Amino acid sequence: MRKRAFTFALVLALTASLAAPAFAVYAVKSPQKAYVDGTQVRFEAYNIGGYNYFRLQDLAIALKDTESRFSVTYDRTADTVSVITGVVCALTSRDEPALGDLSPVAVPSAQSVSIDGVSVRLSPYNIGGYNFFRLSDLGPFIGFGVAYDAGENSVRITGSGGRVRLTVSFVDVGQGDSVFIDDGTFEVLIDAGTADKGSIVSDYIRPFVDGDLDLVIATHPHADHIGGLTRVLADYQVDEIIDSGDTADSEAWACYHAAALAEPGCEFIPDSDMTVSMKNGASVQIIEALDGDKNPNNDSVAALFTYGNVKVLLTGDNEQEAEAVLAAEVGDVDVFKAAHHGSRTANSMALLSAIKPEYVVVSCGAGNLYGHPHIAALQNFASVGATVYSTEKSGTVVMTTDGLTYSFNTSNALTLADAGDQQKGASA
Repeated sequence: MRKRAFTFALVLALTASLAAPAFAVYAVKSPQKAYVDGTQVRFEAYNIGGYNYFRLQDLAIALKDTESRFSVTYDRTADTVSVITGVVCALTSRDEPALGDLSPVAVPSAQSVSIDGVSVRLSPYNIGGYNFFRLSDLGPFIGFGVAYDAGENSVRITGSGGRVRLTVSFVDVGQGDSVFIDDGTFEVLIDAGTADKGSIVSDYIRPFVDGDLDLVIATHPHADHIGGLTRVLADYQVDEIIDSGDTADSEAWACYHAAALAEPGCEFIPDSDMTVSMKNGASVQIIEALDGDKNPNNDSVAALFTYGNVKVLLTGDNEQEAEAVLAAEVGDVDVFKAAHHGSRTANSMALLSAIKPEYVVVSCGAGNLYGHPHIAALQNFASVGATVYSTEKSGTVVMTTDGLTYSFNTSNALTLADAGDQQKGASA
């Protein structure tokens, strides 16, 4: 079912140093109402560029009697703040500032934040000596729910307790691609392998899809990516499809395209720069690399999955030309799905040195005719220190993350000896 989270965000505050960064913006006090488990709570909030920002210590006090309780400790000398979840907040006062200028200056803060000992990437503003953060940024890390009502101009915070765990599955479809992202209530499927693998993908995602399948991304029109989507579209009501807009003279593409156009109540759109927000604070950012390239691989839909501190880059079969564009658009990521099944025509050092992945997952079939993964790609992965897993060696590879940390269901890493082209001498 469609459960798209509002993109309008709210944010909370931490006490910080007074050092002024290079530029500042004006903030105005926000009239938005806030409720915690149904009870209205008075927070000091400021609106900056259409987003509401709140102090973290206020939220810690408001949630101290809920399952989402957490403590806050400041170190002014080091300009850091430490959050520990599950611990009652020791603060007893919101330390409300005196009423004054309703349009104070807000400056970006460089304060370091850690949650349960893990450093997190956040973007606070310093207002009057205090740091203010987006509520939607903090919710996934700390483990509280957030729901917005634009009509009432209110936000409702639920102290549900515990960080939500999401999964990213690199489904084993042999020599093809299929990635399934599940946050418990919102599901995204990216490709589904060849036509004969459609039933495998459909059966794999069935336990996780609660109603409609929210989003399908067809990266490009090659049969090893979109062939299985015909079966998925037959088995599920799909709410939205994003594809590259390219066509192909093949039965696999014709079947997929006809099924996509015939899907009732489905929004069907070509890819463009956009962000899809998932219910529990995760997002999928569509990044336009090359468009209209004569090589369909370079038109593949690229997607950056972000949940809290964790980022996964998925680039379909994009090759080196498109990777040069992505290298300038994407920063560090934790996990990279090897492009083009680990081919030498992709997985360039230009991209890898920019994104610096800790892990790489290769989707390819055992003994495939193309010699994937190529040794040149494996050497590039090794040069950036990445651990490499593959569906060929491990079957379906599942990454589980709570937004702070992540883990895999396998430890069976590839070595250079697993390069397929060393045995096959293939050149795809």
